[in-house]
Amino acid sequence: MLLESILGEHKAPDCLVDDLWDRFNGVPYLLINCTRTLVSQKNLALENGEIVYKKPASFENASGSILSKHYSSLSGVAIKILEFACLFDDQFEMEVAMKVLGLTRRQCVLSLLELVSASFLKQKNGFYRSTYEFAYPSIKETVKSRIPYTEKCQKHKLIAQALEFCDEITDEIACQIATHYKKAGETGKAVVWAEECAKRLIALGSDACAQWIGYIQETGISESNHVYLIRAKRIQSMALYEKGDYCKAEELLFDALCQAKKLKMYAEYAMALALYVKFLYETGEYDRLQRIGVEEINMPVFLEMPSEKFVVLEYLALSFSESFEFVRAVSVAMEALQIAKDCLPGIIVEGELVLFSCLLGSMKIDDAMDMAKEIERDIAKTNAGAVEKFSIYQAMLEYNIGNYHNAVEILEAIDKNRLVFHDVAMLARLKSASLYAIGRLEDAIECTNVQDMPETAARSRTEMEMLAYRSLFVTLAHGWEKSGPRTEHLIDLAEMQKCEACRILPYEVYCYWLSKQKRFDDAMEYFAKAWTISCNLGVDEYMLECAYWGVSILPYKRIIVKYPSIASLVVDENSFSGGYIQEYEHAVVAGFVHLYRAEKDFREFERAIRWFGRARGLAIQKGNKIYMALSAFNLGKAYCERNNSKHKKPSDMEDAEKFFFEAEFVFSAMNAYATVDVVREYQEKHLKNVTHKT
Repeated sequence: MLLESILGEHKAPDCLVDDLWDRFNGVPYLLINCTRTLVSQKNLALENGEIVYKKPASFENASGSILSKHYSSLSGVAIKILEFACLFDDQFEMEVAMKVLGLTRRQCVLSLLELVSASFLKQKNGFYRSTYEFAYPSIKETVKSRIPYTEKCQKHKLIAQALEFCDEITDEIACQIATHYKKAGETGKAVVWAEECAKRLIALGSDACAQWIGYIQETGISESNHVYLIRAKRIQSMALYEKGDYCKAEELLFDALCQAKKLKMYAEYAMALALYVKFLYETGEYDRLQRIGVEEINMPVFLEMPSEKFVVLEYLALSFSESFEFVRAVSVAMEALQIAKDCLPGIIVEGELVLFSCLLGSMKIDDAMDMAKEIERDIAKTNAGAVEKFSIYQAMLEYNIGNYHNAVEILEAIDKNRLVFHDVAMLARLKSASLYAIGRLEDAIECTNVQDMPETAARSRTEMEMLAYRSLFVTLAHGWEKSGPRTEHLIDLAEMQKCEACRILPYEVYCYWLSKQKRFDDAMEYFAKAWTISCNLGVDEYMLECAYWGVSILPYKRIIVKYPSIASLVVDENSFSGGYIQEYEHAVVAGFVHLYRAEKDFREFERAIRWFGRARGLAIQKGNKIYMALSAFNLGKAYCERNNSKHKKPSDMEDAEKFFFEAEFVFSAMNAYATVDVVREYQEKHLKNVTHKT
């Protein structure tokens, strides 16, 4: 209606209405003045009774005429704030204007009120404080065009410096700082903040990171600055990695790494190396990580770059742990933690988490529990990702001490969206093992589905481990026939692993699967492979685990005769030290060793029964249904063997039947019917009412 009255009742073209509304928000005074300027410039004309609008190349003339009329009425301070507002180019708070322009609060309050009253600025009332922004885009550009270039650069620099001192630098403020340094021509600072912006946007999954990476790269080309070019490659590799293009990311980063080393730009090399070892760890390339990490960690540049040295040590320690080199893992983790304590107080918790993980891997349960207490004290100071990772390690600790329900509860509460795929895979493996322990076999099988992971060494290893668990659980529940094709594939995956220690679990599971088919010679072959690797590791806990598998699933007498060193693992129950799982496994191994010796000394039967009883007590104490059923089965075997000997006792048959029934009952409750059949078959074959002449 207003425009039509100005134009003599002629209908205003829609494109004119849109342009004027976008620039002047329908303010009558500004619309009238701008329309008159357009008419005088012949951008608006009456032809054949209709208004014809020719969009001007710029609205500056129209805005300029309006601005000129108002400039004379504004105070000097108001004009300064108006110029600041158009350069800030976003909503701003009064405190920022005060810092940049060196004004008092009173000067700012009065001048902002003046500008709001004159419709140059809009005020938005927030919960804590108000913000201001330019009211009309066209007038903003006109004001900007009147500021001398050198003055613009100076003010952009002052704005960036003021924003750097904000209490909290949000992602939005970081981008503003980079933008203002860029406009100020402060290339060095602009590149630093461009890198910060790119990293934040990559973490958010935003493609806007490309703008800042492009700026760093263009600056490097225009200034022939190799540092900027290397930096652009490093950040670009991060973006590619987050998008799942792991091969290109690693290739680009390796190129940056080589270029930095060739040009002797050691600071850039250290930063690229810290990122490179992270990539290698998360994709499972542990050999390459250890080779490059050990070679480069003592470079002099790391003495001045503790953050980067910490990262290299962190992933070096974790890779040693994954490769079962626990002594080296703990040593390197302790070095990383010491660097954090000396130079990097903000990441002490991360250092503690690395050491915690390595202690758990090396089965140093008491030390791990002490470390967990320290982390619990400090964890509130760190980020959500570290909290989720600590939760996984807590669940691992609970699993190792036999608190399986607690482990499942912790794992189910973890937000997997905050985890990298390496940790997601660890969570799935641990959860499946915990569910297996408490008898939820079907749930455990479901957890062993291979995670959505990239085609890397980590996927191959994770797939292999999950396949091993699935084969074990399916064989236990449904019989060896149901898990056949998967289990055959398991060995193919195991043989592809560079890390020999990673083959132990697949060999043990394959050995179990073969034993269910009565293919004991083949099973012995794979047990021999697993036992050799375990002995080479030199870690008693892993030798004990392997021995446990051997005596439990193969003819125990044959195993103990062929590998006499198994008997040397057995110690007096008061002398044994280790976690819950190791204590249970030791009791079972001890039970079979004494049962083997009973052929020559009948008194060994009592010792065997006592050890198996101890294993059953540990299983009941922790609610481990698998261990409860297996230890009851072992007790049944011990009573059965004594019943079949010339040293039988009157109650042996009854006791054997009692424990066989207990094993059947617990396995049935878990729907492990294939294993129920194994117990019944053993009972029918071996439990006889034998009379021996004395």
